[in-house]
Amino acid sequence: MGLMAKTLAMVLLLVVSLPSMGQGGEPADVRLVVDISGSMKQTDPENLRVPALELLVKLLPESSRAGVWTFGQQVNMLVPYDSVDERWKEQALGETGNINSVGLFTHIGKALERATEVPPGGERAGVVLLTDGKVDIDKSAARNARERERILAELLPQLKVRGFTLHTIALSDDADIDLLQQLSGSTDGRHAVVRSAEELMQAYLQIFDQAVPAKRLPLKDNRFLVDDSVEEFTALIFRAADGEPAQLVAPSGKRLSARDYGANTRWYSADGYDLITVREPEAGQWQVIAEQAPQNRVTVVSDLELLVEPLPNNLVAGKSVTLNFGLYEKGEPVADTDFLSLLTARARISQVGSPASWAIELIDETPTKGVFSEPLPAFTERGEYLISLVVDGKTFAREYQHRLRVGSLFTVAMDKRIDSKTVSYTLSVEADSQLINSAQSAVVAHVKQSTGDSALRSLTQTEPGHWTLTLVPELPGRYLIELNASGEDAAGASFDESLPNQYFDYPAEGDPVVTEADREIEQLEQALADERAALARELNGETEPAPEPEAEPEPPAEKAPEPAPEPEAEPEQKAVDTGQSSGINWLLIAAVAAGNLALIGLIYWAYRRFSSKDVQSELDEFEQQLKQAGESEAAQATASDSVALDDSDPMAALDALAEPGMDDEALFPVDEDTASDDDDLPMDDLGSDDEDDKKP
Repeated sequence: MGLMAKTLAMVLLLVVSLPSMGQGGEPADVRLVVDISGSMKQTDPENLRVPALELLVKLLPESSRAGVWTFGQQVNMLVPYDSVDERWKEQALGETGNINSVGLFTHIGKALERATEVPPGGERAGVVLLTDGKVDIDKSAARNARERERILAELLPQLKVRGFTLHTIALSDDADIDLLQQLSGSTDGRHAVVRSAEELMQAYLQIFDQAVPAKRLPLKDNRFLVDDSVEEFTALIFRAADGEPAQLVAPSGKRLSARDYGANTRWYSADGYDLITVREPEAGQWQVIAEQAPQNRVTVVSDLELLVEPLPNNLVAGKSVTLNFGLYEKGEPVADTDFLSLLTARARISQVGSPASWAIELIDETPTKGVFSEPLPAFTERGEYLISLVVDGKTFAREYQHRLRVGSLFTVAMDKRIDSKTVSYTLSVEADSQLINSAQSAVVAHVKQSTGDSALRSLTQTEPGHWTLTLVPELPGRYLIELNASGEDAAGASFDESLPNQYFDYPAEGDPVVTEADREIEQLEQALADERAALARELNGETEPAPEPEAEPEPPAEKAPEPAPEPEAEPEQKAVDTGQSSGINWLLIAAVAAGNLALIGLIYWAYRRFSSKDVQSELDEFEQQLKQAGESEAAQATASDSVALDDSDPMAALDALAEPGMDDEALFPVDEDTASDDDDLPMDDLGSDDEDDKKP
C-alpha cells in the first residue's frame, strides 16, 4: 500500500468543534463519513480509504467525540458516535475492513443528515466530506436534480444555523465540484480537488489541522523541546514510500526506532509515514532522524497549553484577522506576571507557493489576565496563507498553525425586513474599492424559485464597491439566489467570481401572508368605495361623474357627438337633460334601480364567500345608504310632480303619470308637421351606439 493509502484516509467526513478561549479548550467533535458508492472502484481501486481511516483514528485525541458512517444508497453507522478512548479506537480500527465500494447510488444529502443528527458538542462543528461523485439517488435525472436543490436550499442553511462547518474533498474531477464548493464556502469550510496521493495527503492534513487544532511543539530543523509538563508526545514523520523508517534521539542520546523502542513508546510504521507516541518522555531537546517535510508535526498532551481563538478558514481580500491567544494551565489562563514577562510570541505569515514571508513580534506588554490580542496586517492579495504562532517561555515552547484562504474580493449579506403586510429581502455585496475597479465591475443575481420560475437581476451600485438588490417575494416557495461578480481588479486583471449563494423560504414563520381571498376582498372593498363616490356625486347633482372619463378605455369615443356625421349622439344626451329638466330623470331612475339590483347581488355573493365581521359591516352600511338614497330620490320626484314613484317598478311610475283614458299619444304628444315614419321617439334612442354608427 503506498503513500496514497495513508493519504486517502485523511479525507473522510468529519465534524469537529474548535476550542473556546473561555472554556480552556473544548474536546473535538468528529464524525467521519466515507463514500462507498460503486464508482469508487474506479477512483479508489486499491481501497485506500481503509489505511486512511486508520491514520485518522490514530490521530484523534482522546476525550474527543467521534463516529464513522459509510454511504451509498443507504447510510450505515460503521462506528457508533461516542467518546474517543482506547476502546473506541480499537473498535474503529477493527471495523475499517468493512469499507467497500458496493453502493448503488451516492446519497450525499442523507449522509450529511445522519452524520449531523446529534447537535455539535461545542459552539462550532465542522464536516469534512470525501466523495468522488454527484448527487445520485435515483435513475431519474429530474429526481436527482430536485435532491441536489434540496441539499443546497434546505439542508445546507440548516447545518449552517446549527453551527456545522463543512470541509469537502473531491476524489475525482467527475465529482460535483460546484456542489462541494457551495457546501464548504457557505459554512466557512475548506475545499480541495484531489488528483494524486501527494495532493490527497496535503489536503487531508490541512483539513485535519483546521478541524482538530492540535497542541503542538515547535519543530525546527528536525528538533523539538520537551518540557517537564509534557505527559506524552506524538510525532508524525512523513517519508518517501521506499524510504527508511524515522528514528528519534532522546536528550540522553538514546536512539529509538521501529525495531528498538522502549516500553513507554508505541511505534506504528506504514508506507509513507511513521507515527510515534512516547509516554512520560525525557525533558530536553529531541531530534528526528529523517528527511524534513513541512507536514511533519509533534503534538503533546500537557496541562500547559496554548489556546487560540478560532480563526476563519476563508477571508475576503483586504480584510484582517486578530490573534487572541493565551497560555492555559489545567484549563485556567496563566496570569502570573513574572511568568508571563518571560514569554515571547512571534507570528510568521507565509504565502503558500511564494518565498515571501514576514515575521511579527506580538507581545509588547504583559497582559493582566494572561490573554493576548494582536491584530495582523490586512491580506490584500488573494491566495493561500500559513499562519504560525510560536510562544516561547525559555524552558518550554508551544506552536499553533492555521491555514487561511484569501479567495474572494467580496462579502455578501442578506437582511430581511417586514413592513406591514410586505416581506422584503435586501442583498448587499461589498468589496474594497481600492482593490477593484468599481466602474468596470458588476454583480448579477440569478433568482430561482422552487416553483420552477427564475429571473436574472442586476444589483445596483449605490456607491463605489457597494451593490444592493431588494427582493419582495409574492409566491410561496423556496428561493435560491446565485450571485456572480465580474469585472476588473485594481491592477486591471479581469475576474469572474461566484459568490456564496443565499436562500430563504417564503412565507417563513411569522411572515404576513396576503392570500388570493385577501386580494378579492380588497377589490370588493374598492368597488364599494367607488359606488359610494358615484352615488354621492349623483345626489349632489353632478351630471358628469369624474371617474367615468378616466375609466373609459377609448377616450376618442366621448368626442363622437361633436363631428357632423354623428348627430345622433347629441339627441341622446338632450333626451336625458330634457327628462331631468321636467323634474323626472327616467333613465337615471332606471339605471340606479338596475345598478342597485346588480350591486346587491354582488354584495350577497361576496358575503357568502368571504363572510367576516369587517366585510359584513361594510355591506350593511352601504345597503342602508342605498335605501336612504332611494327614499331621497322618490321624495324629490313627489315634490316636483306629485307622483309617487316606486324604485322597484319603473313602469308602474309611468302608468301613474297618465290620466284615466289617456292613450300613448296623449302621454307623449308628437308634432305631426315635423314627424316622419323614420323619426325615433326619445325613448327609442336607447339603442346601442353601434347601431347608430351603422346608419348612413
